[in-house]
Amino acid sequence: FWRQSLSKSSFLSEEEVKRSLVLAEQERDISFIRIPLNDFFKDVEVSEESLLDFYNNNISEYFTERKARANYITLSAKSLEESIEINESDIETEYQIYIDEFDRTERKSVSHIMVNIDSDRTTEEAIGILENTKDRLSAGEDFNSLVLEISDDEGTKDSEGSLGVTDGTLLPPEFEEALLGMSEGEVYGPIELNSSVHLIKLTEREIPKPKSLEDMQDQIRENLMSEAALDAYGELLDRSSDLVYSMGSLEAISKELSINSTDSGLFSLSQASDELNTPSVLDIIFDTNLDNNLIELVEISNQSAVLIERTDFQEEKVIDLISIKEKVTEDYKMMNSKNSASDFVNKTLSDLNAGQEFKNIAKTINTELETYKGLKRDSSLLTSEAIVNIFNLPRSQAGNTYGSSVLKNGDYLIYRLDSVKNNETEIDPEIRKGFVEYLNEEKLLSEYSELLFAVQENSEVTRTN
Repeated sequence: FWRQSLSKSSFLSEEEVKRSLVLAEQERDISFIRIPLNDFFKDVEVSEESLLDFYNNNISEYFTERKARANYITLSAKSLEESIEINESDIETEYQIYIDEFDRTERKSVSHIMVNIDSDRTTEEAIGILENTKDRLSAGEDFNSLVLEISDDEGTKDSEGSLGVTDGTLLPPEFEEALLGMSEGEVYGPIELNSSVHLIKLTEREIPKPKSLEDMQDQIRENLMSEAALDAYGELLDRSSDLVYSMGSLEAISKELSINSTDSGLFSLSQASDELNTPSVLDIIFDTNLDNNLIELVEISNQSAVLIERTDFQEEKVIDLISIKEKVTEDYKMMNSKNSASDFVNKTLSDLNAGQEFKNIAKTINTELETYKGLKRDSSLLTSEAIVNIFNLPRSQAGNTYGSSVLKNGDYLIYRLDSVKNNETEIDPEIRKGFVEYLNEEKLLSEYSELLFAVQENSEVTRTN
């Protein structure tokens, strides 16, 4: 209920939207050098002694995967639906229940114009603005046009001020009380809330009408079929549970239930089929303490289960160095090349921060100092980690601040922030609307988190006997 109440009171100002748009559209120019990982990889020397030490120190990386084999039977409510028939009389009975329980409460579509009360505007001034707005409406001006001109609620500005549809309980009580006496098309207000003043417009009144039997029968049939399948599934589950204890093999259970079993073949955890790829199922199949040929019934959800009989299990074991010497050599060289590259990058950043010229360092390692103009946050040419790091460099130190990132292929980038450009461009109204909705959601989550933190900080727990 906290989040619901916050959503009714938390409005986003135009200034916040503009500031966020500027940050989203900001562009940065950088200079950079690329440090290929392969330059270090090819220089790594490997001895038999160092390779053996590396293998022993990382022995946990060189095990075979555990493998298992199982026979299994899948049980599901969905698979039972095909055998279920629904009578027309059942559909008619269910439709009558729908008619009897149908909610005919009147629905009201409501729009508003909001003016904030803040340090720059008193309550009286806000009310004055909306009184003037009412006069303009009475003179024939368009409500939707005045929403765009006057309203401070950026979350509804591009949707004609729409607050959605209420059944009399969803909007602030001050709104709901006023709506009781309003006619369709009428504008009422100003209405004062804690930090804002509003004009509300009742745009449409509607009393819901139930659908016809013809329109509802397919949905009702589907619902009845699902319910019947769930009942049949419950009976099947109980029967299967009894058979687990009374029969000695999954094959015998398969015949009794008239449901085919499946042989998984030998597989590892990473090779599990969709039917078995559930933690609760794999935990049993790969349990080192489980005896083979023991049958288990595992419920995957409230509508599906699987009967399992493990028939084979192979424990993981160490792979000897001779068998995987090529892979161990590759791993050893990769580890050392990454360490060397990281050390080089850290030293280079220290030299740059100490005043060395970027172009001179580039010449020293026989590479070109490249530039990237107009880098934006949504660029796909760099990794997200690199973009975040670049946009975290302080703009006040542009021309003299450096950073580094690792690319997907393992190469390093060392870069300098050269300049920052803020763009205030017009964007498509639909894109802007989506952006505002995103900002509103983020603001709501932020305020909700702050509220929870405040409650935790200021709460006391008293235990009574």
